Amino acid sequence: MSVSTCGVPFDGLSLRAIVDELAPIVAGARIQHIVQPSATDLVLRCYRPGRTVKLLISCHPEWARMHLVEDAGPNPPAPPTFTMALRKWIEGAEIVRVAQRDADRIVDIEIHRYAQRFTLIAEFMGRHSNIILVAEDGTIVDSAKHVPPRLSRARQTLPGRPYTSPPRPSGLHIPWESSSREYLRPVLSRRDTELVSVLREALMGLSPYLARIIVRETAARGLDAAWEAIYGPVRTNQWSPGVVLTEQGDVLGAYPVTLEPDRSRSTPTFSEALEQAYGAMERDRELRIRSKDLADRVADIVAKLRRQIKDAQSWQDDLNEGERLQRWADLLLASAGDTIRVDNKVRVTDHYDGGEVEIPIAVGHSIHDTATGYYRKARKLAIRSGTKRERLPELEAELQALVPIQQQIERMESLEQLERIANTPIARSALRSTQSERKQVSARQAPAMPPGVRSITTDDGWVILVGSNAEGNDTLLRMCRPNDLWFHVRGGTSAHVAIRCGMHGRTPPPALIRFAAGFAAANSPSKHSRLVTVDYTLRKHVRRVKGGPPGRVRYSHERSIDIEPGSGPASYTATGSRDN
Repeated sequence: MSVSTCGVPFDGLSLRAIVDELAPIVAGARIQHIVQPSATDLVLRCYRPGRTVKLLISCHPEWARMHLVEDAGPNPPAPPTFTMALRKWIEGAEIVRVAQRDADRIVDIEIHRYAQRFTLIAEFMGRHSNIILVAEDGTIVDSAKHVPPRLSRARQTLPGRPYTSPPRPSGLHIPWESSSREYLRPVLSRRDTELVSVLREALMGLSPYLARIIVRETAARGLDAAWEAIYGPVRTNQWSPGVVLTEQGDVLGAYPVTLEPDRSRSTPTFSEALEQAYGAMERDRELRIRSKDLADRVADIVAKLRRQIKDAQSWQDDLNEGERLQRWADLLLASAGDTIRVDNKVRVTDHYDGGEVEIPIAVGHSIHDTATGYYRKARKLAIRSGTKRERLPELEAELQALVPIQQQIERMESLEQLERIANTPIARSALRSTQSERKQVSARQAPAMPPGVRSITTDDGWVILVGSNAEGNDTLLRMCRPNDLWFHVRGGTSAHVAIRCGMHGRTPPPALIRFAAGFAAANSPSKHSRLVTVDYTLRKHVRRVKGGPPGRVRYSHERSIDIEPGSGPASYTATGSRDN
């Protein structure tokens, strides 16, 4: 595997480069405004005479990073708790210093507001990434992600607790110091297949991506030349940032040094490279999500069409069956006085071929009543056969038009192409027909729900409850059984959502969990965010806050899922759903 086929992370060297770039821009600037476009992303609008910049700090579990952006993203109508705390304490304050801790993936942003001093700490550590505001005495004011004792006994990040640094192994070397190069010289001279692991255990903030580059470049040009190419910019502050590409030209990420010019697109600043790379990756993710959603919906329609065509192709069978029943009815009436009845059958002379035929007779019914029933069924079969025969060419033509669209969706490379496909007349018509069918299904009679609680039943029998207000959330909590699965947006207000799992606690499929979590995300102030984290746990782990307002709860043993609001409730279309 070549280095470029691996993911490009935001590692210790990336953080050093972005700090070198940002320090002269934001140091001395005032924080004009703070927005939190998603649960994991924070944007500080910073002003200094002659220039206003937007600083993005993200603690996304996969895309944690920090850089300047042009677009701050949507501003939620109701700011999350963390945003309100930041606005209270540091909006209008001055950024004094931006510094990386040694070579680790942690940055400290020192902020002064009148006589008060705060530090906004960003930890870029995968799923443990976090953004924490710390007061001068070392107390945590608030954090983007709260880590209670049940999640970590060693280190909690909760308001009022003292801040402690993330644990790290002792004996790590700072990569760009010359002593590190000399320490590793005898190690890198070996032809060891485990060199990448050895490097990561010896150097601080080193990613597998950079470790592979070091091993490759050392083998190609020697340790001193490789070290200078990779870590020289730390000393000279002469970075060569760019967007890293695959051989096919797909975006892998961004890096502050260019070591493969043929697989890199250079940019004036590292912030621009990061914004381009992560913007492309977000668009790619959105394309994959929307493509899958559209592909699933079209696949459902295609499968339904094939079932309908198979049924329509049986028009001849219906016609033959109708003729047989018509013949039986004629024979029964023609032979009413010359029949032999045995149990629930009669034997009559077949005037069509001269033999005898046995005709079923319903228990308790006369021959005349039975013949009338056969005539009625024969008429229905004749009508159904004619309808199927007329409908068959239309169904086959619709299927023939949809199959190429299904194939094109799999090859889509941009959202614009996907939109064009989705807006073709045949696709619009097919998708509209399925939506109208769902509306018809939702009109079915269902048990009445208490005020403030909505019930959604999927076609495979799962029941989802959604609270529509605080009282409804409270009612929903009382309705749930201990083994029902309960959902709520992390760190914010949202509708309570529950999946009814039955007395024995059936396990909902992953698609259903994402479907239900989508309702919590879509019914929260973060519904306009790009990504919302939703917690879910069993109802038995949810407790009402004594003396608190309706719907206020505490919960434990939770797991979490990241949802794009609006996409969740549409992602369980394989079975469909209906509102009760």
